[in-house]
Amino acid sequence: MIDLFTRAFVHPLEYAGVSRVTTLTLAEHRIEESGIHTFIFTPARPLTWKAGQHALFTQPNRGVTGKKWRAFSVASAPHEGVIRIGTNIPDAPSDFKQKLLTLKPGDTIRMFGPFGEFHLSPKVKRVVGIAGGIGITPFRALITDAIARKDVTPITLIYSARERHTYKEEFEVWTKDHPSITILYTYTPDEVTTALNALITAHGNTAHYFISGAPGMIEVMTTACRKKDIRQNHIINDPFKGY
Repeated sequence: MIDLFTRAFVHPLEYAGVSRVTTLTLAEHRIEESGIHTFIFTPARPLTWKAGQHALFTQPNRGVTGKKWRAFSVASAPHEGVIRIGTNIPDAPSDFKQKLLTLKPGDTIRMFGPFGEFHLSPKVKRVVGIAGGIGITPFRALITDAIARKDVTPITLIYSARERHTYKEEFEVWTKDHPSITILYTYTPDEVTTALNALITAHGNTAHYFISGAPGMIEVMTTACRKKDIRQNHIINDPFKGY
């Protein structure tokens, strides 16, 4: 079966936002921590999108072998004026990611989008977020966007990582100045489950549950929410982009 992203790439006009093609120029490459890389691009034209969405990225004319495109959540918000992606790059990466590592400032890639349903809307009155690993990227966009818009919708994020939490320094500054935002840093599945159960008990279906991480993690968290009688339309998930 052809997945959504393959269909979107092959038939872009069928999907809102995918028909927008933008050339991106690398402005900066950062190593956040072991294996986690941030790439910041300047778009060739002004862009608008909804914070939390993702896009498809290609590297034309760079001779990528294997899969020619990847989907990444956009970790920046529109007001920042850049496209930021964060991804885990292992010791033996795909050729696509190996080519990302060889990008130098001034080099270009291509983006289709952004698009997707992982974003805030007027119907969302409270957010319970669950992020696993580099699944934190769309939450960085959601949170900085809410701050820029002076949106005081309560956001409580359960952020799970095995060791270090990417973007933690930024988050600590933001939560200090914005009491509507709370981040719970966890390290184990049991800690995530305990925190989620407490938040479901406190807020139930008055909250929307945003989940971003590896597919298996999303499945487990979605099932946990459904078992606690959270309505399906109050669960928004974003399969981890960036493997």
